[in-house]
Amino acid sequence: MDNFFSLLRKMLKSIARIKITDCGDVQPVEYSETEDPKRFGMKWSRSFTSTTMKIAESVEQILKTPTRNESSESKSSPLVIVGGDHSMATGTILGHAKAKPDVCVIWVDAHGDINTPLNSTSGNIHGMPVAFLVKELQHQIPWFEDLEGIQPCLKASNIAYIGLRDLDDHETYDIRKYGIAHFTMLDIDQMGIETVIKQALQAVNPRLERPIHLSFDIDAMDPTIAPSTGTAVPGGLTLREGLRICEEISATGKLSVVEMAELNPLLGSPEDVEKTQQTAVHILRACLGHCRSGHLPFKVNSLAEEAYISKIDFLQTFNKIDKSKKELFRKTELILNVSRTNSPTSHSNNYNNHKQVSNYTNYQQENKPNNPKRYLGSLVTNLFDEQNYVLKRKFNINNLVLFPFETNNPYTDDRILAQMSYVPVQVVEARKSGRVKRKRIQYYDRTGVSIPNLSICPVNECDIVYGASDMQKADLVVFESGHSYFASPKPANQTWILYHLESPANFDFEGFKDKINFTATYSMDSTLVTPYYKYISYKDVERKDFNNSTQLIKDYSIGKTKMVAWFVSNCVSNSPRLEYAKTLKKYIQVDIYGACGTLVCERRNEECFKLLKNDYKFYLSFENSICQDYITEKLFLNGLKNTIVPIVMGASKAEYMRSAPSNSFIHVDDFSSAKQLADYLHYLDKNTTAYNEYFQWLKYGTLDFNTFTDCRLCMLAHEVENLKDGHWYTNMGEWRNNQCRNRVQPNI
Repeated sequence: MDNFFSLLRKMLKSIARIKITDCGDVQPVEYSETEDPKRFGMKWSRSFTSTTMKIAESVEQILKTPTRNESSESKSSPLVIVGGDHSMATGTILGHAKAKPDVCVIWVDAHGDINTPLNSTSGNIHGMPVAFLVKELQHQIPWFEDLEGIQPCLKASNIAYIGLRDLDDHETYDIRKYGIAHFTMLDIDQMGIETVIKQALQAVNPRLERPIHLSFDIDAMDPTIAPSTGTAVPGGLTLREGLRICEEISATGKLSVVEMAELNPLLGSPEDVEKTQQTAVHILRACLGHCRSGHLPFKVNSLAEEAYISKIDFLQTFNKIDKSKKELFRKTELILNVSRTNSPTSHSNNYNNHKQVSNYTNYQQENKPNNPKRYLGSLVTNLFDEQNYVLKRKFNINNLVLFPFETNNPYTDDRILAQMSYVPVQVVEARKSGRVKRKRIQYYDRTGVSIPNLSICPVNECDIVYGASDMQKADLVVFESGHSYFASPKPANQTWILYHLESPANFDFEGFKDKINFTATYSMDSTLVTPYYKYISYKDVERKDFNNSTQLIKDYSIGKTKMVAWFVSNCVSNSPRLEYAKTLKKYIQVDIYGACGTLVCERRNEECFKLLKNDYKFYLSFENSICQDYITEKLFLNGLKNTIVPIVMGASKAEYMRSAPSNSFIHVDDFSSAKQLADYLHYLDKNTTAYNEYFQWLKYGTLDFNTFTDCRLCMLAHEVENLKDGHWYTNMGEWRNNQCRNRVQPNI
């Protein structure tokens, strides 16, 4: 590695006003195989932990030690770490988080490195470093004594991946389930590297307030330019793409630590080693401020500041990036070497051991092919015509995905539009003879409500009845409540579905056990996704009377003289929302209406909503539970439809981003405390341009869209016989309750 550091010093001379300080090496702690046996499938766990704690201590100490012209509080000099396998990142990020608790991570890698000891097929710890750090994954870690000292320090929302192209099955599942921002090489090919960088930074650091930890695995680069690494995967980043990532992150002014991992000078020919080191040095030089458009002379500060303007435009809440008042490149770069010389082990590429994710009750994926007859069905637009919309999204009937068990990723598409359009094959054929067999749908828990009219549905050959009587006659039974004990036997060939829109934290579903075939809930992995409201993009549908002219967005701050409002009547909940609101009230005006506050809105709901719309800038859309995908009318009806900026708590930020319009809400998880949130709200109060950014979504979509759940239930009742097997949930209580377990609580 000596040649590498010599090359790095030489190339950094091209950057004016830069000083390099060598912070020394961290020697790994290595035990014998007898002293460090394999445990829970993990190799060298004791050696890993001891080395991790040494690295963490060194990184923490360096980051807290001020250099000249700096204090420990204002320290801005990036620390550069160069090392061996990527397991070192557990220590580097742990130390970084101890010094700067609000750190966020950009992880550039071909691999996810988020396997856990319980699902890794290889036992190699260098494929697990992220899992040890993410709070949401701690229930999957066997925290035995060898791992003592390692503490999870990151929320899933604080990490973004770039460059992925070789993920194990369980890695894919956890990344998607917990909403970790991730951009594969396919995303880069389709979106372009500029958009990917913009969205990655927006996901983890939307206001450029957090220090950034850039963890760069050299195997993210294509093997043609970085062959000397133990885990090379074809189809990687080009040098220009790698440089753009680093240039943009450096330009934020928030890069605190950059590490380069998986450099291995023992692999490949001398030419391969030199090529890999050259690539790594170019990457690090870009992180430290090298500008490919050139540098101005040493003392031309103002011109240099104007010349080095990043193309970053990701700050949705700010009108422009503050590029002034900082001299560029007047930094001290710190180099810490965490190299290892032992032979590397490669990531396992075995994808054959996890055909069915049966141990995850939240999403039980079964490898069932689409029914071979489905291509004979048809697609109609009745439900879109009824709402005066034109369906713009195009579906391929041969590859139509209707249900979550027909796709590897149920979280990317809620399948609602496809379900609203589809007519099963046997209905199409039976209609030709006028002999469609009608299906009986029975709502077991419902009484005293008008029967819905199915005449406009694409599939309307269903009879809906309410109550528990004559239940044995039903084809499909709908349950809308939890049952701790349910004695009724389930008739053969009868389909049961749970239709539930409340938080599972408040209900008991154990009585259903394995009797439920399908689900209809707000959760994205439900058979039928049934959200409280659905935001629909004009890319998917368009109003028939739409004039295609650009809608003008007005100033939504006009006339609003009050800050934060909250309508709440339930003062005892499973979330810390009341405590958070009371703390927030110490730093900003928060008017609480209802049983939990001192104010009352005695008028009709319409009048209360008018009060929100006209007087207040922000609304607390706080849910009563912290659960997966649990987003209710508090966001849509109370907030967005009243043109007020909702502040949300409940589902994760990634889950809100899947359901709500882009940049339409403020999530409490983006702030380290209620005070920091209050500071941001005060900023928006004084900045009309930034405030109005939260209403740009009105130009691109609408909330006035009916998803016709009863129509989709009728379609499902007929489609069941086309499915190879009825989709059974092995334990409905576990499936629902797991949606509220191991959720990270907001910082108050």
